[in-house]
Amino acid sequence: MASNLQQLLSKLDAPGPAQLYAVTSVFNAAASSPPSAAEPAIRQCLCLGSGAAVAVAVDQLLALVRSAKIEADAAHSLLRTALAVAHASTAGPLATGAADLFDWQVGKSGGVIASGTSWRQHPLAEAMLSSPHAGPPLLSRVCSHLSASLRKDPASLSTYQPFFQCVSLDRELGGQQPQMPSAARAALVRLGCALNDAPAAQHAVLSMLVGALPALPVHKSQDQAAAACYLGDVLDLLEACEQEPGEVDRLAA
Repeated sequence: MASNLQQLLSKLDAPGPAQLYAVTSVFNAAASSPPSAAEPAIRQCLCLGSGAAVAVAVDQLLALVRSAKIEADAAHSLLRTALAVAHASTAGPLATGAADLFDWQVGKSGGVIASGTSWRQHPLAEAMLSSPHAGPPLLSRVCSHLSASLRKDPASLSTYQPFFQCVSLDRELGGQQPQMPSAARAALVRLGCALNDAPAAQHAVLSMLVGALPALPVHKSQDQAAAACYLGDVLDLLEACEQEPGEVDRLAA
């Protein structure tokens, strides 16, 4: 089986559709190979330079996870490794793959997922920290999943909270990807405003934003400016919420 994988891997340099077929063939062989042979082969597919080929590889990886051919944690690790060497066109499918994988885990576990002891250990935060190109596609996909899942179960937002805390508050990430904190807040506000038909979900988003206010650094002038922007975002969502006045007052306090 290992020799078969090696033969298939040698065809990954083929152009166009032939490369996509080669990626699929590698995954078909990896599905029945031991992890010691399968994971390096999968990693090679995920690290290809073609965005189309990487998108196929990500789809195949998620299919292996869903069919219990590979553990979800191993898949996250493979995606992070590929993100670390990805360029802009390949980081997109890798980042959305990480979001899709986590959403699948949330649905399968009923919303109970261990994510380490710090927000940096959350699988989505680890994915974002792996590549300067991961932020926008990852955030977009996460909010897309939340738009659907929060209507069914507002409590599922708690599984994403460490990720949003990392994006909004982590100083190192803010230094590496300075656009992401404001982008995350704006995305949450847009998400909350779009949930007017689901008040409980809307309140969950607002409560998470409000809950982060005490943790905002305010010692430096730039910190104060960022905190003012954060508060403005919260107030925008607060204004959009259709709630009882007493509830608005409680959250605003």
